[in-house]
Amino acid sequence: MDMEGLREAVLDFTDERLLDIYRNQRDDYHDDAFKIFADELSRRGIDPGATAAAQERTETACVAADAAVKHLNREDFVPLPYPFSKADVITANAILRDSKVPYIMDKYTDPAAAAASSVGALGGDNSAIVSAVLFGEHLVVDVAGGLELFAALVYKPALTEAQELIDEHFDVCPTGTRYVPRNADVIERIKTFSLYDLKISDGAAHESVDVDLSEKERKAIVKLAETLIDESEKIEEERDMVVFFYDALETIIDKLNSGESSLTRTEFLAIIEICQIYCEDDRYDPVLNNIASSILDFFLG
Repeated sequence: MDMEGLREAVLDFTDERLLDIYRNQRDDYHDDAFKIFADELSRRGIDPGATAAAQERTETACVAADAAVKHLNREDFVPLPYPFSKADVITANAILRDSKVPYIMDKYTDPAAAAASSVGALGGDNSAIVSAVLFGEHLVVDVAGGLELFAALVYKPALTEAQELIDEHFDVCPTGTRYVPRNADVIERIKTFSLYDLKISDGAAHESVDVDLSEKERKAIVKLAETLIDESEKIEEERDMVVFFYDALETIIDKLNSGESSLTRTEFLAIIEICQIYCEDDRYDPVLNNIASSILDFFLG
């Protein structure tokens, strides 16, 4: 195995891919190769142990719950009354995932069109459910593509609980066709956006996208990026979290200070992470709301 080649290749790996290798694929690599992955995580300031601890609590409950429902069939699940947009389904998925309510997220088909074709409104048959779609799995939404709607199917005995959870966060849009966030404030969008539920290839993650930022916006981003570099260790300890895009912060600072007119998708997500961490802090400049809103629209449509 070409260790030098591997050492160069991992520089282009996303943080998510490195963590997945570290946590789930250790047996697939020679010890020397695995050390390269561990060294790169360390260089980026990522603590796999802290990440695992933060996820373990959810996963333990999810595995137990998943085992209890493996025998369930699709007919044991019923859809909530309305679907979700591609932007909103990530929030709905996080709400249901954390509640341990058995559920599935599925592409939505208009009931009238489905009836005309003699297919159920949510498609498919009543065969046994694949357990991977239940309990705590991340919902992967491709950032490419047009307008899509998603339906949430929940286990019948948990329908009332699921409906109450969704009603706390969503209303029905005026046309009565889908759920919309109860609080559409950009701060709420920033706080509920999940950095880990998007599917982005390694190539797309590093592809440059043109941006048009004012001097005030650039300074606001740079100020909090520098603050996060100084405070990341404290934040990780106090919030039991990992600053996932830490390694992108210095690059963002350099680009914005030099007046560069493009950023990568990874750097966009790093800016969202900055906003998530500081959006309720006195040092947060409201000018960042417009930037965050534009980035969220870019990813979610």
